[in-house]
Amino acid sequence: MLNDNLSPGSSANGTLGVPNDGTFTDGFFTYWNSVYRCSNAFDDINELLLKLLPSKPLDLSMIPLHFDNVYQARQESSGVVHDRCTDDTTPRAHAENFYNGDDGILSCEIDSTNYGNITITENDDTGLTNGYLRITDDSDPYDGQAGKEGFWKQLSAEIIPTTPLSYNNHIFYLNHSQSGTAQNDIWVDNPQTATISSSSVTLPSSCTRWISGVPSLAASDNVGFTNQLNNAVGKHYHINYVETIYSTNTSSYNFDPAVAPGEGNVINVSGIVTVNNNTYTENLSLTFIPYNSKEACASSGIGTGARIDTVSNEIRVRSGDGNFPNFGTGATDFGDSYDSTESLKNAPYTTELQLLNGSYQMPHGDYTGNLPTAGPDYSSGMGTNNRWVTFESITISNKSGLNISFNNTAGSWSGVETSGIDIFVRVEGETGWLDGNKSYPGVGSPANDGDYAMVYSMSTATSKRITFGPTVRSGTVYVRIGFPNGSNKSFSDVSVIAV
Repeated sequence: MLNDNLSPGSSANGTLGVPNDGTFTDGFFTYWNSVYRCSNAFDDINELLLKLLPSKPLDLSMIPLHFDNVYQARQESSGVVHDRCTDDTTPRAHAENFYNGDDGILSCEIDSTNYGNITITENDDTGLTNGYLRITDDSDPYDGQAGKEGFWKQLSAEIIPTTPLSYNNHIFYLNHSQSGTAQNDIWVDNPQTATISSSSVTLPSSCTRWISGVPSLAASDNVGFTNQLNNAVGKHYHINYVETIYSTNTSSYNFDPAVAPGEGNVINVSGIVTVNNNTYTENLSLTFIPYNSKEACASSGIGTGARIDTVSNEIRVRSGDGNFPNFGTGATDFGDSYDSTESLKNAPYTTELQLLNGSYQMPHGDYTGNLPTAGPDYSSGMGTNNRWVTFESITISNKSGLNISFNNTAGSWSGVETSGIDIFVRVEGETGWLDGNKSYPGVGSPANDGDYAMVYSMSTATSKRITFGPTVRSGTVYVRIGFPNGSNKSFSDVSVIAV
C-alpha cells in the first residue's frame, strides 16, 4: 500500500518512502521517488483514472428538446415565420440520453405551469409516469462494454399533454435537479382543408400560329387565370405559397400573397402562365393546387378549349398534284412555299398530309370548337386520293446515290418495298421523280419519272438506299412521301445523306 512507509499519525502530505520492491521506476509514474509527497501521488492517480473513465452523458441543459412532425409556417396577419408549428393539439416533446439516471428529480412544465414530477432512483425507472411526464429510458450507456459499464446512468423522457393546448405559442420545459433544463417552444396551429372556387381563364384574343391549317396558341402566349382560395389561412398560412398553378403545357405559377392575410380570409388569386415551346394538347387545362399552412390540399382543374401545338415546325414545300408534279408555282406544281394557315380542305392544299404534334399523317380531327380561334373539320370530306409531304432537303455535287431514313415512325411499316407508301426522289434539273420504294434492276441510270431506284440489299422498311446508277448527279434534292386514304402511318421527318 502507498502508506506502508508512513509513520503512524503522519498526514497525506508525508513522503512516499521506499516501496517493497525498492523502486518506483517500474510503474506508470517513473518520476515518483521515495521523497515524493503522498498528496501528489493521490492526485496523479486520480487524474489518471479520470482519463480512463468513459465519457459522462451530457447534462440535460446541453440536450435539445425535440418536437415531432413540425413544419414552418407564417403567422396570419403578421406574416412572421415560425419554425416549429404543429397541427397536433397535444404535441410530444422529448429529450434523449441525458445525465443523471441514478439520482435527482425530473419535472416538466408548459408555459411555466408544472405538469409532473418524478424522483429518480438507482433502479430502472423506465416507464414511470406522472402527469404529462414519462421516462422512456433509464439505462447504462455503456451496457455490455467491458471496462466502461457501471459508471453512468442516463435518462430519456417525454412530455405529452393529456388535454388539448390552445391555438397559440407554448413553451415546454424539462427539468432535472442535477443537470439543468431543456426547453423549446412550439406553435399549435389549426390548418383547414383549403379549396378553390370561381375559377376562370382568359385566352389571347386570337391565335397567331397555324399548323396544316389548324390554329394553335403560340409559345410564350399568355393565359390568364383567376379564382378564389378558401380556408388557406388559419392561425398560420403556408411558408412558400398559398396556391400553385401548373399545366404540362405551360409555365407554372406559385401565388404568394403580397400582404399577410388574416385568419379565415378568402384570397383572390390571379396571374398569368405562358405557353411552353415543344408541347402539344388538344385542350389546354390548368390545375390549381391550394395549400393550407401545412401542406397541399386536393387540386382542381379547368379546361380552356384552347389547342397547343408548338412541337410542329412546318418546314416543307407545297407538294403539287399527282405522282409526278412539275416544279413551279402553279396550282398543280410543287416547290412553292408552304402556307401553314391554309386549310387542307382548300385548293391547292387538298393533296397535303397534316403535320400534327410533330408527325406527318393523314388529316383527322374536328377543330371547329377550338378556342380562341375556330379551325377546320378534318374528320370528313377529305377526299380519297393520296396525300403528300414534300421536302427540299440537301444539295449534292457529283454523287451516285442517297440514304433516306424516316424518323420517329409509327403505324404499320413493313417490307423492304414498304407497303402503303409512295417514296419519290428528284434531283432538280437532273432527274424526274425516281421511285425510292421499288428495287433498282441493276442496270442503267434512273432518270425519268417512275424509274426504280431503291437498292434492295441496303434498304429496310424505314430506310432507303437510292442509286443513280453509273451516272453521278448534282443539284437540289427533293423527297416526296405519299400515304393512301385510310393510312395509319406517321413520321416526323426524313434524314437525307449523299453517298
